[in-house]
Amino acid sequence: MRRAIAAYLKDWREIEADPANICITAGTADAIELILKAVCSSPSRIALEDPGYPPIRRSVRALGYSPVRLEVDAQGAVPDAPVVNAASACILTPSHHFPLGCVMPLARRHAFLSMAAASEIWIIEDDYDSEFRFEGRPIPAMKSQDTADRVFYIGGFSKVFSNTMRIGYVVMPESVRHDMQEAL
Repeated sequence: MRRAIAAYLKDWREIEADPANICITAGTADAIELILKAVCSSPSRIALEDPGYPPIRRSVRALGYSPVRLEVDAQGAVPDAPVVNAASACILTPSHHFPLGCVMPLARRHAFLSMAAASEIWIIEDDYDSEFRFEGRPIPAMKSQDTADRVFYIGGFSKVFSNTMRIGYVVMPESVRHDMQEAL
């Protein structure tokens, strides 16, 4: 399954993923919990899009982390260095923001990647709905442009197969494979 996911990600999202760095999860909330337990001490500050997906905010709080507001405009999350630098991780939906539906432009994606590399924070890219396109190919995932290996990529199959199956996956940075296995 991990090999099939890696082949799909290479073709559709331009992500070069080693199947050994793919972890199967029970959906987005499970993936975020696993990632945060692996790389963030509790309590830590986690930058979240505002507005954003309320269950993610509730999940972050329930896990003992402190959500920090990351402003969103018509182009998605605004790269705010003081907010990002004060956080241990940043959860973003660059390909299809909830609830606004906007797509983050490449320049903003690069700004977040630069901040993550400079501050050594983690970006958690929640790529929900990326499998649905009405025309053309999607903008490449942030993970595909991550030269500093600071991005976790979350995807899933709930909308393709069945929303009751709760099957998802995480593509993790190579440097945290052991920490992710320990958290799992």
